[in-house]
Amino acid sequence: MKSLILPFLLSLTWAGSLRAQPGSTSLEEVQRQATFIEGHREFFLGNYEKAEPLFLEVLEKDPENAAAAYALARTYAGLEKFNQALEYARKATDWEPSNPWYWMFLAELYQQSEDDLRAAEVYAELARRFPDNDFYAFNQAYFLVRANRHEDAIAVYDRLEKKMGVNEELTRRKYQLYLGMGNYKKAEREIQRLIQRFPDKPRYRYLLATFYETIDRQGDARKVYRQILERWPEEPRARLALATEAEGGADARLVERLEPVFRNPNVNIDAKIGEMLPLIQEAVQNDDRPRMEALLPLARLLEEVHPGEAKAFAVTADLLFHSGRIEEAVEHYRRTLELDDSVYQVWEQLLNALAQLRRWKELTRSAEEALDLFPNQASLNYLYGLGLLEQGKARAAVSTLEQALLMAVGLEDMRFRILGLLGRAHCEAGQLEAALRRFEEARRMNAQSPLLLAAYARCLLSNNQFDPAQSLLEEATRLAPNHPAVLETRGDALFLQGDVNGALQLWQKALEQDPQNETLKRKISSRSLE
Repeated sequence: MKSLILPFLLSLTWAGSLRAQPGSTSLEEVQRQATFIEGHREFFLGNYEKAEPLFLEVLEKDPENAAAAYALARTYAGLEKFNQALEYARKATDWEPSNPWYWMFLAELYQQSEDDLRAAEVYAELARRFPDNDFYAFNQAYFLVRANRHEDAIAVYDRLEKKMGVNEELTRRKYQLYLGMGNYKKAEREIQRLIQRFPDKPRYRYLLATFYETIDRQGDARKVYRQILERWPEEPRARLALATEAEGGADARLVERLEPVFRNPNVNIDAKIGEMLPLIQEAVQNDDRPRMEALLPLARLLEEVHPGEAKAFAVTADLLFHSGRIEEAVEHYRRTLELDDSVYQVWEQLLNALAQLRRWKELTRSAEEALDLFPNQASLNYLYGLGLLEQGKARAAVSTLEQALLMAVGLEDMRFRILGLLGRAHCEAGQLEAALRRFEEARRMNAQSPLLLAAYARCLLSNNQFDPAQSLLEEATRLAPNHPAVLETRGDALFLQGDVNGALQLWQKALEQDPQNETLKRKISSRSLE
């Protein structure tokens, strides 16, 4: 958590704030100042254990010295002794209540202790003592919100508004609070007040339209967009929003209406993507590939009009990926990353696309690049392990997948996939006991996965454990008789039992379901498991 104050700059004033004591000699005063400065030096070297006795010595010689109490409070905070830190921070405010920095540090300690209400009370006291500084009132409201005292926070904003007048910052804060409280009537009223106060600024009308969309009042949102166009006919965002009113899934007509706005470089790319996104999500959810194809021209326009924007190429890549045009998607994901490699989801999508294409060497190279940027992502480590395993590097895959498993705490689906792949990796590394343990862990999580059952059975077959393998294959066949992994493994079992023709028939069926499977092609052409 970032500090609310600037301790380094403040430290420059600590020594000067030590007061001279009645009756003290100049030598005593010099020694006390020297002790304080030495404590200060140790503090900023991070030697909190050495700073503590020095500040305590100052307080012993000069009781009720607020600067020393403040310094000691910061030292205890550095030692993570928050009860002592609070004790001395309170003493600092008691002994020198006119110093706002002491109060702010006390509020910071309350925040670290997750006592937001007390932090709010501290800022309320500051706002009372220093009414000309609105910063304190804003922080009071901030901590009230954190403490779920929304009505009290709104009351603070109302007082500020009486002082400052209607302005966007205050109104937006009140609007967000009313929205979160579900008080839509008052939320709407706050936006209307902004529109009345600033009638010549369309952005507040856009805020109202967005509010209506948020609470599913689409008709009211469209009315606002029309009002905007009546007053500002060339407003591109309103034109864009109304262009999507085409009915009945008339995709060609919709694209035709959106195209002029998408060609306009002055329209923000986020607004364009915002209009496309619901259409893309609906198409993906319904696996509606014709609609994805219909939307591709708009995505291409984004690339043309915004060639330096990574997100333009990401939109095209996602449409291509979900349309089944995986190789083209890879090219666009790579172009996205050339422009901006900081978005984790793009890396993950690229690796998934490469895995679907079975481009294992490229997958591992790209995974290494991604892991340099995002080393603690379970999914990236899982995909890296998959690439290693498919290249015959089973022991390296085991190491990577074990790391991935540690990172997948709370991600049950990911843990399941990692455990299944770990079972394969251990098996191919000749570590049967570990393989069986991992397969069983995965099976306890999901006993209905035909892919897992097939992989488990294949491991058992490779170790001459035919009866348990056959039992797993019977269950997998019951669940998904035409799953390519199930068909392939049943073929393997028949081959090992001497039924070559039966194995070839099942391998051929599996290849029809998975035509890019090079392993199946080799088995069929060589009439063997090699």
